[in-house]
Amino acid sequence: MLPRIALLTLIFGTSPLFADPRHVIGHEDGVSFDYTADLATDGKMIFRGIYLDTGEKFELTVTRRGHVDGVVGYAPVSFDVPQNVRDRAVADLLSARDGQLAESTTQR
Repeated sequence: MLPRIALLTLIFGTSPLFADPRHVIGHEDGVSFDYTADLATDGKMIFRGIYLDTGEKFELTVTRRGHVDGVVGYAPVSFDVPQNVRDRAVADLLSARDGQLAESTTQR
């Protein structure tokens, strides 16, 4: 299983490539990944994806307070991220969605 810092870098890294507002493909600290990020109606962020180098799938849920629960491969994980990091990730997700919406409603 990848170390916790790789998970944090994967989730909250600043250099992913957005293929659409919720789909991220990137490479950080020697780890390649492909995942989707979504915001549930209860405010939880849900990340589902795969580490491209190892084929390990993951699913992580981040609560409003920054607690992370999930599974990487077959191993359960549970840890906390700072509230401001979680809030910044939500803001980035929402702004990416807003940008996509504005793009799709602009007359051409």
